Amino acid sequence: MVRGRGDEVAATTNADSGTGTGIRIDTDRCVGAAMCALNAPEVFTQDDDGVSRLLPGGAERARDTAVREAARVCPVQAITLHGT
Repeated sequence: MVRGRGDEVAATTNADSGTGTGIRIDTDRCVGAAMCALNAPEVFTQDDDGVSRLLPGGAERARDTAVREAARVCPVQAITLHGT
């Protein structure tokens, strides 16, 4: 699926004791600062336009310290973690 600006990318998993955890990226808000990819390169990448994207399996790592740090340092708060 091709996504354009303005789409939200979200991934959730129920792998953690039946509790849904996940990561949501507001791609309309993302400015391509790459702080997420620098802090958690195993979870985040950027598309050709510099917009943040989740790598496959990234939702399972929503509780990782690096992912929480990536969300914290995002200059426009485009990353939301839930169930963490």
